Amino acid sequence: MNPPVTAWPSPCAVAVGLLVCAAVFGCGPSTSAADEAPPVVEHGGGRVVDVDERSDAIASRRPLADVLEEAATFGDRLLEVVNAGRRAQGSRPLQASEPLSSVADRALAGAGGDPSRVRDAVELGPIREALATRGYQARTISLGFVQANGSADAVLRAWLAQSPHALDDFSDPALHDLGVGAAAFGGDIGYLVLAAVSARGQGAAETRALQDVAGVRDRVLQLVDGERRRHGLGPLGRDVDLETAAQRHADDMLARGFFDHVDPQGATVLDRARAAGYRPRLVAENLASGHPTPEEAVEGWMASPDHRANILRPDVRDTGVGLAYGPVAGGEFDILWVQVFGAER
Repeated sequence: MNPPVTAWPSPCAVAVGLLVCAAVFGCGPSTSAADEAPPVVEHGGGRVVDVDERSDAIASRRPLADVLEEAATFGDRLLEVVNAGRRAQGSRPLQASEPLSSVADRALAGAGGDPSRVRDAVELGPIREALATRGYQARTISLGFVQANGSADAVLRAWLAQSPHALDDFSDPALHDLGVGAAAFGGDIGYLVLAAVSARGQGAAETRALQDVAGVRDRVLQLVDGERRRHGLGPLGRDVDLETAAQRHADDMLARGFFDHVDPQGATVLDRARAAGYRPRLVAENLASGHPTPEEAVEGWMASPDHRANILRPDVRDTGVGLAYGPVAGGEFDILWVQVFGAER
């Protein structure tokens, strides 16, 4: 927890949450570790698809040269089969991912053609690190391995014969991307399948509803006014200058990778309000990070005494909302909320 802040044209008290920051004039930095969901391996439930119920599910054996010719098509066929099951359950189809395929190839190469070394070669830690070097910050990873020889459909039948629920791991609605690596293992081909969601992919899904920024601002004001009304307070007016100050601060925090009421040059909410043209008698500011909806952002503020106090201040008349989302300073994806409250002279 950081200490919070309150501000007039002179500094006052402080109060900040881990994912939200309430201020009227300044606040210490928030830690980012708790904001980041660690990568996990997901194991879904329910069978995605049965490739060929009519077959005995045993792959035919074919010369390795033929298998190599078919290897390039396996990823496409697997994607087709997995996505058929995902559509049936109402989930977003997966997309082919070059970084995932490249890392899968590299991981299998580490086994040196020895099937007994595959398990050690496909550990999640090194896979996640390898993906990060390619700019893919994996939040969730699912993987599967099959060793077989034959066409793409034959490999799929063999895989399901060995493990009837082999494709279940790729049914998780949170997953976005899929890649396949291949390497020779004696007379067979080993296929490593990686499905994942990156921080950017996860963020893009979470922020689709935020693209109408004007509508989002209206919704925040509606929710805040609802809270004020329940406590016998009047509604706030939407102020263009405070909105400018809030948006500039949200954009700045995203671009430079900080989460604070005071920017790296020492400018405060009071400075930002004045720079935007507002003539403050009083200003206050709430910050929040990571919330994908206005409802969650306002709920988080109301759950924190200091942020709640800013929303329910009887002496503020105006407000402005800022919203920015994307990779923070080119890194992890985040959603940043800023609401500035004020009363002019």
